[in-house]
Amino acid sequence: MRDAVKGVHSSISCTCSCLVCYNFSEDSCCAHLTKCDGVTKFWEQIVCPKGEAEEFHKLDCLMGSCKKCGAHTLLVCPLEVSAPSMSMKWRCFSYEVVGVNDDGEPRKRIREVFMETSCVDFFEYLKPKLQEFVSHNFIARWQDVQCRLSMKELPVDAILSHIDFAENYSFEIQNEIQSMHWHSSQITILVHITYRLDALTNSMVKESHFYVSDDKTHDTLFVQHCFLRHWEWLKGQGVNVARHWVWSDGCAGQFKGSRPMYFVSRYPGLTGGCGMSWNFFGTGHGKGEWDGAGAVVKRALRTEQLHNPWRKLQDAKDAVDFLKETMEGIVESSLGGNKGVSYRFFHLIEPDDVDRRHLHGCDTIAGSRKLHSIQGVSISDPTLLMVRHLSCFCIPCMDGDWANCEKMAHVQPWRVIKLVPTDVSFVREQMISQQAEDGDDEPWDYVTEETLGDLVDAGDNFAVPAIEGNAEGVDFYILQCQRKKQIVREKFTCIWGGQFEVGEYVIAGTYYQKWGNSPNSYVYLRNSRVAYIDASLVIACRFQMVPAAHRVKGDEPVYQLLSETIDVIRTSLEAL
Repeated sequence: MRDAVKGVHSSISCTCSCLVCYNFSEDSCCAHLTKCDGVTKFWEQIVCPKGEAEEFHKLDCLMGSCKKCGAHTLLVCPLEVSAPSMSMKWRCFSYEVVGVNDDGEPRKRIREVFMETSCVDFFEYLKPKLQEFVSHNFIARWQDVQCRLSMKELPVDAILSHIDFAENYSFEIQNEIQSMHWHSSQITILVHITYRLDALTNSMVKESHFYVSDDKTHDTLFVQHCFLRHWEWLKGQGVNVARHWVWSDGCAGQFKGSRPMYFVSRYPGLTGGCGMSWNFFGTGHGKGEWDGAGAVVKRALRTEQLHNPWRKLQDAKDAVDFLKETMEGIVESSLGGNKGVSYRFFHLIEPDDVDRRHLHGCDTIAGSRKLHSIQGVSISDPTLLMVRHLSCFCIPCMDGDWANCEKMAHVQPWRVIKLVPTDVSFVREQMISQQAEDGDDEPWDYVTEETLGDLVDAGDNFAVPAIEGNAEGVDFYILQCQRKKQIVREKFTCIWGGQFEVGEYVIAGTYYQKWGNSPNSYVYLRNSRVAYIDASLVIACRFQMVPAAHRVKGDEPVYQLLSETIDVIRTSLEAL
């Protein structure tokens, strides 16, 4: 742009006294000195400087919420943007209408657009885009750093997965007739690369799993089926893990929609206790070795088809038979210079293997596109999901000590949300059955207050005595824990009115509000502020709040407290 409008600057003396042109040490225009040699140097002009030892700028600056910086602080000479006769050429990507869909809605596609406008129009377009780019660039870099860290610090009881679909492979023979070119058959290849530490040798084991199928529906149910098949494969190999960390791109239909997130919340129950943490790369930054692995497999298939006309390769079964014969087993690999061993495995997924009779759906999760880290942690409650905007694999976070996260300056705390399944009756029966199986093994019937306060963890439901004369007319409150027991380091007053002194222990939670005349019906106040409760007041915890089949006005689901749980809570109240 500066080259396009250099005519407004005088190389000998400039009458403009703006920060772009004016220089104390030189008696000439210095606009040419403010040119940027790279994108990074350009956007760093609009954010506050970072500290000497800091890898990233402050989060407020990067996300556009800092009042001291932003696109409005970009240094521009007034002469440049006010010269009406000056125009400049620039390019951008933009959606254009190319037709109409069957439902009458305009059909759009994105393409590169060549523009020639005034400098004023260019800046009107640039400024909002610039802040979006800064935020996008930060998220992409942050997630990439955390992905590398998760692989470097992988514990013995965890397995790490990278997963993505390769582009469908099309069967083509050397001497095909013309009509075959337009009717070639294809197969699906889902690439799933895992890393784990061998407990005996302490070496890294890399296993590349390829799920090959004639089923060309690249949906989340296919992904879910492959994950559960992989779990069965691990058990068959005698591998026991307690945590499963997954990295993928943010494709909504496969990995980052409401149904994929519901699968993450159900995974601990489906596997008997293995927690799943799913992390998403920044938008457009989900490329990696899994893409290369898929390309290697497809190249092997193509080479065989072109050079061996007597090899039958016409469907997924033929492909898997060939790949098992020629590529499965141990593979030479340095694993990035680390000591380890690498394997390839190929799995045939028949078209009828993926059960699509039950969609396992839930209501849309508000703000899900901004989430880059989610995890399922509950065996008994398949509706429980923990979310946060960015991933973090510092030592405290990997150990589950989230209150002492080393990256709090950039990573927000975990937030517990309750998913609302579309098939409530199925989930209801599952939760009631699970609590009946747990029986006396569940700790919610203890009455020792100190013990209960220590037992409450993020996502657990817990009960505390109600304030006398409360507006709801209840004897006890029900909450869901957002942050487990922690010490108060500075005196504060909770938004709900509770006052806490330094040294006291509190638990943060979200209220269930009593609803209707039934003694066991509640509505979860999902949009309310977090309440802080004295940890010593807990009288019951880790009980189920089972979703009811009906909803209240506003489409909010109703949750029911089981009768046996009410009896235990009332017994605990009488013992106080």
